[in-house]
Amino acid sequence: MEQQQRYDNLKMGERGAIVSIVAYICLSVRWLDIRFSEYHSVFKDWTCKRSLATLKTIPCTQDLENYRVPDVIDAWRVHMQRAGGLTGLEKAAQLIAQAKCSVGEQAAKKQKQI
Repeated sequence: MEQQQRYDNLKMGERGAIVSIVAYICLSVRWLDIRFSEYHSVFKDWTCKRSLATLKTIPCTQDLENYRVPDVIDAWRVHMQRAGGLTGLEKAAQLIAQAKCSVGEQAAKKQKQI
């Protein structure tokens, strides 16, 4: 009986962890939709390395507007080994262009850390 109780407690603990992970993912997607809705047109999968490096270093569109393509590549290099290349240059240019014409909410300075 005691072993079954331990198993049930373990199962409930795993459920809690899974629920918190799913809540975090939903919160992140919602944050992107509100603050930078065009982000998904640049990165189809927001969990790829380049996308996560962008969110860690330059989470606000206001900050991104002041960057140039080499600046974005340098910011990615902190988190990635191969940040540049043809794909990197293309993604950086798309990201800056989308940030300049973003219609997302601009009051994200306080909540910018995901």
